[in-house]
Amino acid sequence: MNFIKPIILSSLIMLTNITSTFASPASGVLKLGDLLFNEKLLTNTLKGFNIPDAEAIRLSRYARISVDSLSQAHQKSVKNNKELISYIKDLNHKSSLDPTTKIKTTDVLNTSLNKNVDKMSKDDLIRTLSNLYYVASISGKNLMGVCATCNKDTPLIPGLDFLITETRSTTSKNLFTHMINLKTPGALSKHVSGLLRKLGIKNSNLAPIEERPMALFLALKESGSPAQIAYVEAVFELSLTSVRKNGDQEVGNLLEHRLWNNQDLFDNNEFLPEWTKLIKEVSTYQKKSKHSIEKSWEDVLTIRAGEDTDKYAKLQALLKKGCFMKPK
Repeated sequence: MNFIKPIILSSLIMLTNITSTFASPASGVLKLGDLLFNEKLLTNTLKGFNIPDAEAIRLSRYARISVDSLSQAHQKSVKNNKELISYIKDLNHKSSLDPTTKIKTTDVLNTSLNKNVDKMSKDDLIRTLSNLYYVASISGKNLMGVCATCNKDTPLIPGLDFLITETRSTTSKNLFTHMINLKTPGALSKHVSGLLRKLGIKNSNLAPIEERPMALFLALKESGSPAQIAYVEAVFELSLTSVRKNGDQEVGNLLEHRLWNNQDLFDNNEFLPEWTKLIKEVSTYQKKSKHSIEKSWEDVLTIRAGEDTDKYAKLQALLKKGCFMKPK
């Protein structure tokens, strides 16, 4: 197990007075949870564990955003480790909390936040950040979680399973404010399940971390920008299983892929039209070939890559990660 080297620890502790508000008041000893309230100290700690500078800065910012998000949900400022522990204890006792999130909140409480920094390993810190991001994306405000494997901004770091995403689209932000933020995790789960049943999906079995992205995806069909609506309609066409007499679509194959969970869609960025074009291409190919959506996706991307070795290598990496289909 890797521990902070004494010389690194000494230089980090010099950055803050451990009896200040960043240290746990009861003991005056710097705890792992205290790092979450000192962005500079957390960044330097991550660097001391050989996390590249850009990633250390990003992960520290995500920690601050996650704590702020939980504070907004709590409607009360969470200013230090003691208050964060108290908040997560309250959250952990809620009977409506799903089992996966309860496991993560319990882990954070029992093994992470109160661990002395001088006894903390890299694994301890990374796991705590991963679990914090997960909990914030389920119970906080204005955040969604994303599998770290599929995140395009941060390289793979062992033990970092989840990250948070911040949408840059005004439309998506408004939908968060007026819909998603107003629902508890349990209420949102029921809301999403109800919407999917209307679309012909009786048993959705979405992971809790996927419910916010799905809710946003479905809402964008009616309330998105023209580019967002075009993307959602293309995904619906790809997922179509039947059309009812009244014209309503049944998209029973919507959960055969994960193209509904696309950060470029939620950000409404310049890549979105190209995504829509690609999905329409896959849909056309799938109808002609009668292959599965997954096989059609792989075939179309392979055709696009052609003889270009760089594109082919990127394609294989994408298929291996399984960001939009099952991992290979």
